[in-house]
Amino acid sequence: MDPRHGAFATRVDFVEFLGGEDPGALIVRRSLTEAKNAGALDFDSLDAAIDVVIGATVEGVRRICRTGALDGAYMRELTAILMIGFGLSRKRAQSAVAEAWQHLQQQSAVLHWWKRVTRV
Repeated sequence: MDPRHGAFATRVDFVEFLGGEDPGALIVRRSLTEAKNAGALDFDSLDAAIDVVIGATVEGVRRICRTGALDGAYMRELTAILMIGFGLSRKRAQSAVAEAWQHLQQQSAVLHWWKRVTRV
């Protein structure tokens, strides 16, 4: 949502970054581990799962930086495709994405980084 931050973030060495104890790294690792342990996602290699999520996220950020369009439909579809790739049905993935999107909308006033999305 911030082109300067996006340009910076897409140049980070995420393999090294996510191997550390940074809160962002821990969130990705913990979220994937908890989802796998709960049976919600299916993958054998945590490192491969992290790479898929981070790779898609980085490319999504790059697209937004290039186009300047905060396209909510694109953001939600990218997230749903990731979940489908990890074994969720399309319906379940779309439901999870809709729930997360609603949560972001409700919390937007206290999220300093959140901006209004142009295409919902």
